[in-house]
Parts: sequence; structure tokens; C-alpha cells
Amino acid sequence: MTTEKRKKNKQILERWQQYFKELLNPGVEIINSTIIHDPINNLELEEPTYKQINEIIKNMKSNKAAGPDEILQKFIKNGGLSLKQKIHQLIVKIWKQEKIPCEWSEGILCPTYKKGDRKQCNN
Repeated sequence: MTTEKRKKNKQILERWQQYFKELLNPGVEIINSTIIHDPINNLELEEPTYKQINEIIKNMKSNKAAGPDEILQKFIKNGGLSLKQKIHQLIVKIWKQEKIPCEWSEGILCPTYKKGDRKQCNN
């Protein structure tokens, strides 16, 4: 690949990166690569119940693509009582520690061209 072609590809990737950064982070201020969120005014909330988690799992759409973990939502929905209990235990543990696994912030984006100018990211 020529240097010019690599430079053009890099510019395209940077344009996509900027587009998704603006699209997925509205109202979030980034200072020195640190994301600043508005604090939640010390809300006192109850830890999630098994019933709430079970309801969320029940309402998951089965025909969605897997994420980076390659686990399909239909597997979770049909995983049975034992899996739902383990998921509830995990959610409660995360709730008490107030720390979300960093892997949960990852996602896969697959832009799909619809119509218009292919050079415009929002098309």
C-alpha cells in the first residue's frame, strides 16, 4: 500500500472516530482524555431484585447480534433459572461495589450505508 493510500485511509478512520464520538457522547465533556459526568445527587436506591432482573431478561429481544463476548441474548433468555440467579448475583455484586467491569463499556459498531453521499458518515 502506498503512503498516500495509507494517509487517506487514516483520515477516513479518524473521520469515523470523530463522528461516533460525537454521536455516542452527547453532553459529555472530555478533558485531557478524562470523561466528566454530572454527579447524581446521592440518590438512595434499593439494590436490584431478582424479579426486576428476571423481567429485564424476559424483555430482551432475541434476534439481536452478539456483543464482544459473543453471547446471544436468546441464550440468556433461555438459560433457565440457574443462569438468571447467577446474573442476579453478579448484578447485585456490581451494585454493592459500585464498579462496572470495563469490558461492559465495549461495543461493536457496524455502520450500514443507506443512501446519499458515501463520504458522509451520517448516511
